[in-house]
Amino acid sequence: MPYLIPATNNIFGLQPANGPQGRTNLYAVTSSETVIINAGDALVWTSSGGTVRPVLTADRSTNNAFAGVAAAGLSTALYAAATYNALVYDDPQQIFAIAVTTSLGVTDADMGKAFNLISSSTGTGIPSTTISGGRSKHAMNPLASTVIGYLKMVSLHPVEALAAGGFVITTSVGKPQKYLVTPNADGRTVSLTT
Repeated sequence: MPYLIPATNNIFGLQPANGPQGRTNLYAVTSSETVIINAGDALVWTSSGGTVRPVLTADRSTNNAFAGVAAAGLSTALYAAATYNALVYDDPQQIFAIAVTTSLGVTDADMGKAFNLISSSTGTGIPSTTISGGRSKHAMNPLASTVIGYLKMVSLHPVEALAAGGFVITTSVGKPQKYLVTPNADGRTVSLTT
């Protein structure tokens, strides 16, 4: 993937990286939704429980259960016409690649910890947020969650290990990194299908 560049402050949302790649299902998006769904957006169940929407930075798994990751985008113009379905990677064992774009301390001690998401990250190489090919602006919040988070860190992404000459998790100024994460089963991950 062209956005998997080591030590680069770029954002691409969540991208399937390993595991049961490709399992998708359709999830309803309400016609009253006002936020574009971009490919790579993490999605949560709305308060009504029957539809999904993109994660917002303020969301916590104690309020909105994780549904999966958008495999394709949907424009808000489509929502107004009817209740549309979003194509969602929803396998609870799926491993995703994600970026951390800040210098706050992510270390070896954070392996296996839960993390939440930042939904409007900034950095170089930010993709368009328009529906025509736009990628998600979701990034992993580098602070391990004191409450249950949506994602569980699996590992540093191999692209970082190869570039650094060693498999060391370290985030320092000017060196944001990519990680492998999985949906946090303790974070009320709820799949529509069984």
